[in-house]
Amino acid sequence: MKKLLLLLLLLTPLLSFAQRHRKDSIFVKVQSERMIDSRAFKAGQTCTFTVVENVYLGDSLIIEKGAKAFGTVAHSVRARGIGDPGLLEVKPEFVVGINRDYDLMGPMMYSEGRSRRVQACALAFISPLFLLIRGQEAHIYPSTVIELVIKA
Repeated sequence: MKKLLLLLLLLTPLLSFAQRHRKDSIFVKVQSERMIDSRAFKAGQTCTFTVVENVYLGDSLIIEKGAKAFGTVAHSVRARGIGDPGLLEVKPEFVVGINRDYDLMGPMMYSEGRSRRVQACALAFISPLFLLIRGQEAHIYPSTVIELVIKA
């Protein structure tokens, strides 16, 4: 029984990998057109992405490289005092195809800035003004390639 449980535990990553490459799923790779950060973007704002590679369904091209994809900022929190970091969540909405627009499914793009709480609290022994140190803002950089799934 223990050997079977151990075997199943070791094969779990392979099973999840097999599900990712299902035949009925279509993947599209996108990049942000500009840096999205928690300071400038508020919840509800639209973000624009660019498709990095051509997307095919069988032999037919459905989305060209360079097409636009859009998402909405679902949650945005600016960095705060006492070293609290910024948070950012972007929900992908749709991508413009050759013949029609395609709805996108997750993943929700998430970013969290670096916390500076330890530094702020440690330096507060020198001066209480160090409690005003902010954490790092959250960023989604334009160089980041994000792979999304098209709803079929």
